[in-house]
Amino acid sequence: TNTEPHAINFAHMLVYDHEFEYPKSRHNAIDKLSRDILELGKKTNEISDILRDIDIQITILNIPVKFLEYRNKGYYLDKLSDQEEKDRLINICMNSLK
Repeated sequence: TNTEPHAINFAHMLVYDHEFEYPKSRHNAIDKLSRDILELGKKTNEISDILRDIDIQITILNIPVKFLEYRNKGYYLDKLSDQEEKDRLINICMNSLK
């Protein structure tokens, strides 16, 4: 987002513009990735047993996009390093899956 701010806008469009046609291969890849994440997370007890693969998709497709969008628009008052921002984002996503 620092070097190519238009990229976050494109990602936002992909997630929220329902008229955008997403290739079937991309749907399949996301479905497989979310199932793999869910399976691994349940094995390691990092993801709740009550969650479904769609919950993984909601988390990884929405929380990071909105987080980066807000950051890109300057909505955060605290100045964190890029690593602190990444750590915070990972923490938010992982806590939402527990």
